[in-house]
This record gives sequence, C-alpha cells and structure tokens, in this order.
Amino acid sequence: MRIALSAVVFAALIVNGGKPQTKTNADAEHSNQPPQQTVSVVNQEAPEGKGNDQADKPKSYFSRLFSPENIPNISLAVIGILTLVAIWYQGKIDGPRHKRNAVRYWSGQEKYRLAV
Repeated sequence: MRIALSAVVFAALIVNGGKPQTKTNADAEHSNQPPQQTVSVVNQEAPEGKGNDQADKPKSYFSRLFSPENIPNISLAVIGILTLVAIWYQGKIDGPRHKRNAVRYWSGQEKYRLAV
C-alpha cells in the first residue's frame, strides 16, 4: 500500500511539480499586440504527367481492407472470433455437468457443498 501511495505522489509531483512562471515586463509589453504573420504565395505549375496525384483507377475494397495499416484490426477481430468459439465449445462440454450440479444444489440434495 505504501508503494502504491508513493507512486501516486511521485506521479503527481512529476505532473504538477513545475513552478508557474509569471510574466516579465518584456512579455507584458508585447501581450496586447497581435502576433506578426507573414504570408508567401507561390504559383508553380506542376510538371507534365505529375498534375494528378490520384490514381486513375481507385483501389478495390479488399486491397484497402488488407492494407498494412488494417492488419492489427483484422488480427484482433480474428482473435475475438476464436475466443467466442472457444467459450461456446467449453460451454457445450461443461454445460451438462454444471446443470446437473445446479439441480442437485437447488433441490436440496447437496445442502452444504457448492456446485462444482
């Protein structure tokens, strides 16, 4: 418990440990003036053949689905489906045994022992 409390205190000191800085006179003088902005406009023609950044033919649904950035999401979905299958299978195997024990327990045949 002491370790957890000291970890929380340490984390709070790291987050809130810095001293707040007050504005100096130089900052106060410039605070009421809007910041200076510079805009540069460049007109440049695209070289021939490079004007269209998009491909002529869009990628198909499956090529986008199995692109490298979607692989972690797909693997998590597969793991979730396999987990549901394993839970269903375990329930199918252990279900009759648990049902039999529950009937014994609730009918009063086993008064002082938990259903296992």
